[in-house]
Amino acid sequence: MEGRQRSTSRAKAPGTELVRIRLPSPPATSPRRARRRPVSGILVVIEAPALSAQHWIADAFDISSDGMGLVLPPALPLATELLLSFRLDEEHAFSRVPAEIRHRDPVAGGGGVRFGAWPDEDRHRLLEHLATH
Repeated sequence: MEGRQRSTSRAKAPGTELVRIRLPSPPATSPRRARRRPVSGILVVIEAPALSAQHWIADAFDISSDGMGLVLPPALPLATELLLSFRLDEEHAFSRVPAEIRHRDPVAGGGGVRFGAWPDEDRHRLLEHLATH
């Protein structure tokens, strides 16, 4: 093997054809995260009837057809059932949408809520907004 240099590039063997294929990207680790739209300036009124008669105001930082990312008040623990009221624009306002806190980031103060069962008409209006903005 003296005198021979190793090639770092791949050479194809005589009589063979090199075919390149493109593989689909692997699925996202969190499929819902891929469908979220960042938002700013959206204030959400939060009610937690089982916890308190108090209402909280929170900033939304993203939204999808499944839920929202919110800066959550510390008084609201994981799995709390909520009612959310918010306005995305002049045509898309939502009142008392059922949701549940699904995860929290105690350091950043944010968390995710997942929408519960709500009228199909309202869900369609949200989908319309997400598809056009």
